[in-house]
Amino acid sequence: MALLEVYGLIKHFGGLIAVSDLDFVVEKRTILGIIGPNGAGKTTLYNLITGVFRPTGGKVIFNGEDITGLSTHRIASKGLVRTFQTTNLFHEMTVLQNVLLAHHLFRKSGDIAQFFAMPGFQGEDRRVKKRAMEILDNLGLGAHKDKLAKNLPHGNQKVLGMALAMAVSPKLMLLDEPMTGMDETETTAMMNLIKRVRDEMRMTIVVVEHDMKVIMGLSEHIIVLNFGKKIAEGPPREVTRNRAVIEAYLGTEEGE
Repeated sequence: MALLEVYGLIKHFGGLIAVSDLDFVVEKRTILGIIGPNGAGKTTLYNLITGVFRPTGGKVIFNGEDITGLSTHRIASKGLVRTFQTTNLFHEMTVLQNVLLAHHLFRKSGDIAQFFAMPGFQGEDRRVKKRAMEILDNLGLGAHKDKLAKNLPHGNQKVLGMALAMAVSPKLMLLDEPMTGMDETETTAMMNLIKRVRDEMRMTIVVVEHDMKVIMGLSEHIIVLNFGKKIAEGPPREVTRNRAVIEAYLGTEEGE
């Protein structure tokens, strides 16, 4: 059963067509990979789905509801959240405080000053704090709860970025290049963590990633974008044999 449905999605920036008549669905409790060369429209697509940009045309249906053009907060409150290529953390706050604040910002209008004015974050009840610690423990960050986010190793900062997205118990999480800057050991650990989150938390996950090996190892289904258009879709092995995909990534020999 589909959790996310995208129909005829279009985004123009003046004369530039960033996304062109895009259709796809994401089935519940699957990992979908989205790949494409630089400038293919991957980040724009995420921005359209999550309400950062309003589409020029088309629809986004989440869990049976038309969410096209809704604000990012309203979309997040319905259970659709994202992470970012650069870790979007509150670096001068502790790991636990990051997750508590993320919960507040996603669930409410986002008055950070009001939140900080609450002595000891008293506005966050025990249930929310318990949930935050469960997230950190599940992601292997429980022991780091009192560390400042800026002092975490890069790999753990990426994991904390996932923890922020999970603060509202999402149904669908969009990961934007979660392995950026990681070494091979960190990448393998993150891949295993993403699979575990899907399996144990019954979550649906979409991953934008430039590393083909990562996408092949994570995804049951892959969509390939190029210049805002979908040029291929299917299981990993099928997609990697697709001529249009090979040309988009490698080009063609002169005269071919």
